[in-house]
Amino acid sequence: AKENLEDKFRRQISMYKHVVSRMDKSWSNYLVSQLVAHKLFKKNGLAAKYLTHPTIQARSEAELYYLEFQIKNPWRFSYCRIIEKPAPDFYVMQDVFSQEKFLLYSQGIGLIMKKIGMEPALWFMLTGFNGECYQTYSTIEYLKGFQSFDIYFFAKKLKPDLLFETDVPEFIESNPIPFLMLWIGGEIPVT
Repeated sequence: AKENLEDKFRRQISMYKHVVSRMDKSWSNYLVSQLVAHKLFKKNGLAAKYLTHPTIQARSEAELYYLEFQIKNPWRFSYCRIIEKPAPDFYVMQDVFSQEKFLLYSQGIGLIMKKIGMEPALWFMLTGFNGECYQTYSTIEYLKGFQSFDIYFFAKKLKPDLLFETDVPEFIESNPIPFLMLWIGGEIPVT
């Protein structure tokens, strides 16, 4: 609240009213909470700034440990694909730009695949590490027909001086909102 993040993100999202108006009404609320969480827990996020604040220091030992752990293990947005399904609701994912593989727990991914009847080409999600595996937070976006080069092309349109695909994740971290808006094309099949 002190940073006025909710209002800031609502203003930024309103620039995309042509997209938001076509999505479920609750989507923008989920998006705002996701963006606030990202701003707090991303690398060099706001959570570290408030860790020594008296209100935060008055929290329980478990809550303080949780905050410190999240600061040491930053949350991030990732475009990824499923590599393996080792157990129900567990997925070995691969970030399509860094090629990093990670274990993800998500009940939502299985529900989405059941609903749409397929495994999409790409997923876009905010993930955080819980000490054992990664978990998703808030919206999980799927893109049936997008490939990494489509995301890179889009990123180059937003930032023409972007040189390499490996630079895309850092750019997304600086402003994830345009990339979150790509969900409007999530149902477009591979062409």
